[in-house]
Amino acid sequence: MMRTTTAQHRQTSGFSLIEVLIVVSIVGILAAVAYPGYSEQARKSKRADAKETLMRLAIAQEKYFIQNGSYTTDISSGLKNSSSESSENNYSLTAKAGPTGSIATSFAVTATAKSGTDQAKDKDCISFTINSRNQRTAKTSSGTANTDCW
Repeated sequence: MMRTTTAQHRQTSGFSLIEVLIVVSIVGILAAVAYPGYSEQARKSKRADAKETLMRLAIAQEKYFIQNGSYTTDISSGLKNSSSESSENNYSLTAKAGPTGSIATSFAVTATAKSGTDQAKDKDCISFTINSRNQRTAKTSSGTANTDCW
């Protein structure tokens, strides 16, 4: 009968340092490639915050016009939180009513990405505007119009 030594029966378990380093480096490379794409998708999805708030304000402006015969620059009347920020606080809001005088027969409401938020890095669609004619415009960070935002 043949005897086996204990060295032949010893099994190794676990991973070697080289294997662990290879896996960590692969995960790091994948994360470096995927994160910028993820960040851009997150910014695109947050654009809905501006659009939803602007649509709500446009409806509030129409309601105000029906009740008062004029549009208003007081955007807090159309917001739940009575502030000049979008629902998720990613955009600052401004309203203009015109022409100047006692009766405003038109309005424009603009949502601009707040500085200090991740949305401020959204160079393609930094601001959104809707007016009393339901015309929707968006601008890039350089100020040019971008029709792909709405």
